[in-house]
Amino acid sequence: MFVFQIREYFLQKGMKPSVYTLMKMGIAQKSAYNYLSGKAMSIRPDHLYKMCTFLNCTPKELLRLDLPEDDASLENHPLKEWAKKPRAFPLQEFQDLTPAQLEAAQAAIRRIIEGN
Repeated sequence: MFVFQIREYFLQKGMKPSVYTLMKMGIAQKSAYNYLSGKAMSIRPDHLYKMCTFLNCTPKELLRLDLPEDDASLENHPLKEWAKKPRAFPLQEFQDLTPAQLEAAQAAIRRIIEGN
């Protein structure tokens, strides 16, 4: 199943994902909310084009494919390259941390970088 990762891509680009930003592109408020909240089940091609133009990306970067692990029918299919890959940086997990947890994570990262 394809999953929209529009909110995540905004964050990866260092931008705040907001309904207002999408509305400035000409996307209706309800659609913008659904895209950013993960509730959208489809996307209009013109909306996808507007977001790709604004974010300077391709549709592939805004979509992710989650394949069932037990489905071997797509093993050699070109869609396999769209499948979810582990992220190098767990952005969503960091967003869910409390301020105290975030400080501890930052300290741990500093120790790793400094080699301690």
